[in-house]
Amino acid sequence: MITEDPQLETRLRHYGTILRNDIHVSPALHTQIVQRLDRRQGARPHRLFMQLALTAAMLVVAVGGVVLVQRVRDNELAKAQPQVSSVSPADGAISVPIHGEFRVTFAKRPAGLPELAHTPGDGSQTAARWDGSTLVVGYSGLHTRQRYEVVLKSDFASALGGKGHFEKSWSFTTELGPPPAGIPLIWYSTVSPYGPTPQAGPWVAIDWNGAVVGRLNASGGVNQSPDGSRLDVAGLGYVDQAGQPVATVRLDNKGGPGWSDDSRHFCLVATASGAVPTGNNEPAWLFAGPIEGPLHRVAQAGQFGGQSGPGVAACSFAGDRAVVVQTVIMGVSEVRVIRLSTGALLYQRQYSIEQTPFVRASHDGQYLAEQTAATDAQGAQRYGATVIRRVSDGREVGRLDNQTVVAFSWDGARVVTMPAIGTSAPNEARLVDWPSGKVLWRLPGPPGTPGGAAVYALARPNGTDMVVGIGPQSADGITELWLVGSSGTAKRIATGPLWTGF
Repeated sequence: MITEDPQLETRLRHYGTILRNDIHVSPALHTQIVQRLDRRQGARPHRLFMQLALTAAMLVVAVGGVVLVQRVRDNELAKAQPQVSSVSPADGAISVPIHGEFRVTFAKRPAGLPELAHTPGDGSQTAARWDGSTLVVGYSGLHTRQRYEVVLKSDFASALGGKGHFEKSWSFTTELGPPPAGIPLIWYSTVSPYGPTPQAGPWVAIDWNGAVVGRLNASGGVNQSPDGSRLDVAGLGYVDQAGQPVATVRLDNKGGPGWSDDSRHFCLVATASGAVPTGNNEPAWLFAGPIEGPLHRVAQAGQFGGQSGPGVAACSFAGDRAVVVQTVIMGVSEVRVIRLSTGALLYQRQYSIEQTPFVRASHDGQYLAEQTAATDAQGAQRYGATVIRRVSDGREVGRLDNQTVVAFSWDGARVVTMPAIGTSAPNEARLVDWPSGKVLWRLPGPPGTPGGAAVYALARPNGTDMVVGIGPQSADGITELWLVGSSGTAKRIATGPLWTGF
């Protein structure tokens, strides 16, 4: 017995149990206290035990009250702490634009205005503003290929006077941005540049190992220079790999412009004054010069007509020559090789337009690939062999049966081909060693292209590699890009749908 008053003892034990439960006193500790009091009961006077019991009860009540008050304060402070629902850019995001907005959405708009900062402290931020329960901070001038951390800070207080500090951090990585200068590039788009409302990029730059090294946003079609350092963008003219204007050039000439193999000049065909032809019988002239201009008139090269005119098949400032092909309706009637520095005619050959649908040239104008054709018994034109001709002496030095040449390798020793129209050749792209006729590599066309797939090829400047793509003969994009070595070793470097810049 704690006291000789059973009712008082019962009340004290009951209240002590309530306090024990409320302030989370362990059952073991509670039992230990009671047992110690019971053991000492015989040695203590009645009044002393009553005083001790009352004092203990008061102490327990006081401690329990403090704990309860603190708990209420903590609960209220926790309720007042800002609760973030989402952030943008998201944590771990990649390819984030270097100009944009930080957006932090709260479950409930905080009473104060939080502080937001990013590190490294590149660029600048606008003043924070509220959009409903979303904190918005504009930013600009971030660096490309950079990882940034964002820190959000806010002091807050509860209705009971409690104060707290809230912090949240997350990180993201900015977009690749322009590719580095000085390396050959291959460009392709992941969205269609065609149609009434072409989308804006991104145009992706990869190196000749297949690694993505940069991006550029541009609407419409793109025609890259051989090394990819310059882009001929529809409606914009010439830009560098960072998208900065190089020159505004008229792009509507019937005979070009065509890139030079040095990626710094171009050739085009126009009237004697440099204008677009307006009549049906005007002399055509070859013009050449740097992208920034001015152009110089090189030599007369063919004739403009209603359904005929010359075009640039090769422009080589490195080799000081251009190849100009005269087309009449659906066939080639003549080819000329002209020295750019003097306008001298280095080579000229005439064709029957029924027998030569088109002519391709190596980048330096040393070789021509002449597609032959014949008319069958039903009057339909069927493509035949492609003749490889050496310009220096005009001799035929190679022949590829049932194949059409898409492009020469940079050294001129190999060609990428596709099946000639109307032949029974397999629906595939090939890399062929044309002097021997040996097929070094094959890439089957995609299913559903029985009429023959479209093949795209780009030669690596000053190298032996080729990039080859294949896909439907439409604006639906191609299915894949392959990097093919001179021995026929190949690896896939991109999958579609994609649209090439070459």
